Amino acid sequence: MILIITALMIEATPLIEYFKLKRDMSIHEFPVYRNAEIALIVSGIGKVKSAVAATYLLSICNAKYCKDGLIESKNNDNKNHTLINIGFCGVSDTRYEIGSLILINKVTDMDTGIDSYPDIFIGKDLPKDAIYCFSKPVSKEYLESFECHKTKNIFCDMESSGIMEVAKKFTYAHQVVILKVISDYLNPNNYNKETLKGYLTKQIPKIEQIIDEVKQLNYYFNQNFTDEFSMKEEKRILEIVSENLKFSYAMKQILLKEVKKAICKGMDPLKVLESYTQVKVNSKIEGKKIFNEIKAKLNA
Repeated sequence: MILIITALMIEATPLIEYFKLKRDMSIHEFPVYRNAEIALIVSGIGKVKSAVAATYLLSICNAKYCKDGLIESKNNDNKNHTLINIGFCGVSDTRYEIGSLILINKVTDMDTGIDSYPDIFIGKDLPKDAIYCFSKPVSKEYLESFECHKTKNIFCDMESSGIMEVAKKFTYAHQVVILKVISDYLNPNNYNKETLKGYLTKQIPKIEQIIDEVKQLNYYFNQNFTDEFSMKEEKRILEIVSENLKFSYAMKQILLKEVKKAICKGMDPLKVLESYTQVKVNSKIEGKKIFNEIKAKLNA
């Protein structure tokens, strides 16, 4: 199921209207709206509230909707769900127009300094950038008290790191998506509710495309992989490479599929994989670069 978390009703309303979501009147802890494929929760502002709401939504999807047959699910576990945080953000630079939709590829919690990285296998046509999650609204003057202000194009929000913490605990890295619509250039007092609603409404087609891509990705990872080949040695080497290069579960599954395709084409993927068994990295960013390199060689 697609689980959408917004901080505000103004962010939720265009989604509720477009996807024809209905209020679940049996739930009183949060406003929750849903149909057969999507559930949306309005968390309130802040990373703690977003984390609590995301955890709550995951729990009721498994305990209530799946159990009662209100959604289609083979297994009542979190592998069937994807968390999508949709909301507004401010940005320090005018490189992007107000109202632009950004797919977030890195989240930095400004209280803890912890970086989190969603696995991005969707939204190839969307601009991608990092976001900094603060505990209070950010102005340009306030941002100058942080080291990150020296970086151009600083995106700021108040919910994303809470969503990422929940994703780390309960899902895989490919099962969390952070989508942000630029609302201001760090002048958050200049808000007009109807204008803001219009920004998000304009991005609905792109958001729907992302949701469709997420569904396809979930189908791919949840289907039973029936091996036409035993691939025992390939799997063994892939495990070693994945461990050394800090690959996520999703990245391993994608490479496994590429290995199968390579075998079908008459290639020997072991030669490719074995050349990376002694390679190690210090960060996931380095690992992702080599992941793309291995994928390209398997597709050659």
